[in-house]
Amino acid sequence: MLVYELLRGRGKGRSVAVALTLACLAAGCGGGGGGADTQNELVRGRQLFQLGPKGSELSCGFCHTLRAADTDGPFGPSLDQEGKEYQRVGWSDSKVRSFVLGWMKKGNCLDPHEPSRCMPGGLVAGDDADAIAALLTTCAGKPATGECRPVAGGLRGEAGKGRRFYATLGCVSCHWTAGPPPLGPTLDGVAGSTVELANGKTVTANDDYLLSSILDPDKDVVKGYPSGFMSSRIQPGQVSVDQANAIIAYIKTLK
Repeated sequence: MLVYELLRGRGKGRSVAVALTLACLAAGCGGGGGGADTQNELVRGRQLFQLGPKGSELSCGFCHTLRAADTDGPFGPSLDQEGKEYQRVGWSDSKVRSFVLGWMKKGNCLDPHEPSRCMPGGLVAGDDADAIAALLTTCAGKPATGECRPVAGGLRGEAGKGRRFYATLGCVSCHWTAGPPPLGPTLDGVAGSTVELANGKTVTANDDYLLSSILDPDKDVVKGYPSGFMSSRIQPGQVSVDQANAIIAYIKTLK
């Protein structure tokens, strides 16, 4: 009932939930027609939804659930539920397009360091937006058959598990790069890079360094960041070795 409630103007909390959904959903609808061009657009839209044009951390699937894309995001509302709501209120594709494009352009961000409260505008645009919109208009809330059947993609295995831990264990709140500078060091491209520490030493961010930094957050503090900041949020031992190794596999995908 999120769309209906937004139109009725009931409650900022529900409006924010819709905004989070539609900012990712708002990708300039296509989704009609048929034929090879439409099929190709749906395939591309699914891939973009799963991995995003700017990396998996900023993909729609990082936050949102969509059965056709085989994603189960922990932050934003289910886009399948939203699609059913559009159908319930009888909106045409063109009306959905107009509505979601507005959200896509401006987004809605109450806390730039918390993905459950922030959907920055402009993450997807142009042809990328059209492709994602075609997928959502065609498949969100629709039967999971034919072109809307679930198709696995995106990160799998250890990296897929690590992305889930990165989200649910709270790493994303400090290292998320969707808004202003993150609270902690950016993890984009950190794997294998040279890192300067607060004590003046430099180290290579190999697996051992990353594992140590996750398990014992204050052991090697990065230059420019205070000691105790990370450990005040993630206590030593709070993340298991298996979880940390999965997170490292995910960090290696961030470019």
